[in-house]
Amino acid sequence: MSELLPQLENLSPEQQAVLRLRLRQLKEQAQKPAPLHELFSAQARRNPDRIAVAQGEAQISYAALDRWANRLAALLRDRGVERGSLVGLCVPRSIESVVGLLAVVKAGAAYVPLDPSYPRERLAHMVEDSRLGVVLAGRPTLGILPETDARVLVVEDLWPELDRWPDGETGPDVTADDLAYVIYTSGSTGRPKG
Repeated sequence: MSELLPQLENLSPEQQAVLRLRLRQLKEQAQKPAPLHELFSAQARRNPDRIAVAQGEAQISYAALDRWANRLAALLRDRGVERGSLVGLCVPRSIESVVGLLAVVKAGAAYVPLDPSYPRERLAHMVEDSRLGVVLAGRPTLGILPETDARVLVVEDLWPELDRWPDGETGPDVTADDLAYVIYTSGSTGRPKG
């Protein structure tokens, strides 16, 4: 670095101003927090073959999880999910639920967890209150989901189709300030509040 200093002094005032501006921009960029999905993708690049999620004997590496989530995110965007949308996720805890959660965020949307163990009335309130446009549902949860105007996508039906979707990140510009999820509490009135 010290050998660069004399060279920098030889720059014109305009070149020095451009360099100072670019260095300031780089410093500001480094100080901005990264969105969740970018942090995950960086981890996947650093440790592609390490296990990201395991459930019983089933497991998935960081690289594979990142690829599947990218593919599902592309499919979700094709099905109308946009930056700022709310997407319900009614999938039993599994590798697929993690793929779904990450895909929703990569699509620029926020996920609304719809725990299949919740009473149907509670789920109905959450779906209505959040005005979901899309719900990712596991086949076993279809019977407990309330009627909704949201588009219900059955994850088991999507998996065979995902091979046709791109596995690179091509989503909208999502920032750390964008909504990532909406959690419903029990609420002091007994009605869940998001």
